[in-house]
Amino acid sequence: MELSICIIGCGGQAFQSHLPSLARCLREDGGLRFAGCSDLDEERARRFRAELGQGRSYGDWRRMLREERPDCVLLVTPFTVTAAIAEELLRLGVPTLLEKPLGENAAQARALLQAARDSGTIHQVAFNRRHMPLIRTLLDRLQGRPIRHIDYRMHRVDRREDHFHTTAVHGLDLCLYLAGGACLEMHSLYQPLPDQGIGVQNVQALCRYGSGATASLSFCPCAGLVCEQLAVCVDGGSLFVDLPIWGARGNPGLLAEYRGGERVFQADGLALGDGPALFESNGFYHQLRSFLQDVAAGRMPADTLETGLGAMELSDCLREGRALYRPDATL
Repeated sequence: MELSICIIGCGGQAFQSHLPSLARCLREDGGLRFAGCSDLDEERARRFRAELGQGRSYGDWRRMLREERPDCVLLVTPFTVTAAIAEELLRLGVPTLLEKPLGENAAQARALLQAARDSGTIHQVAFNRRHMPLIRTLLDRLQGRPIRHIDYRMHRVDRREDHFHTTAVHGLDLCLYLAGGACLEMHSLYQPLPDQGIGVQNVQALCRYGSGATASLSFCPCAGLVCEQLAVCVDGGSLFVDLPIWGARGNPGLLAEYRGGERVFQADGLALGDGPALFESNGFYHQLRSFLQDVAAGRMPADTLETGLGAMELSDCLREGRALYRPDATL
């Protein structure tokens, strides 16, 4: 591939996930070139450039675009500014990988989708769970069998912020992605945890999708450990997945399949993965590699804003504490 790459935003997520993913892609393909990085805190941009060992650093992303003229951009900014920057990039025609969430709410995501449609700009939403080796293997194991039901749970530790929906959107998106159809309705129950802080709550949601699948989702932001697990039911089979989220519990991840009461397949994340590091097991490397390959080929990636909008609509419901979601009427 012959591509020059820039990154906007050099915070913790950029250093933890995108920098090692970039470094591996650069090692593997001599045609790739890292042109520059920008952050409002230019010292962070300088550190990012120094750790990657190439490119130039900037405090102004617009100046970086003017001077470097990159072939594509990775947008890794706080969700409060993502939509404004992403819309400008899309309307400028700059191929962009957008970190989740796709703005502060679904309205901003819809505006981004319109900008993408108007411009036709290549873009990809960065819902990394779609690219986790365990999820890719799960889809291979399904062999086209329709999913009947998904049980999904997300536990976190001491997450007392008022925007936990921006993390929960990962689970909402993953179930939509696996179910393979739009959400027709979601019923949600909220359990306030006043001893953990004002607005902190557990959420239980039940979804029905256009594909015929259903899902039950549980979000517990102040549990005793970090974990994400799902059970997938198909006709005659059950598949269980333990995702290696941030290496919690020293867990490399696990996928097991059962039929007729017998285990027919089991493998851990190390056996199935792109590598042992967190940026590999958590899907960031595969996500970036796929994006760069699509940009080089001049084709639109599979993970577009259109595919990510549904999760943002559902995330809005959690943010607002709505009991019922339907596409045509939300109460």
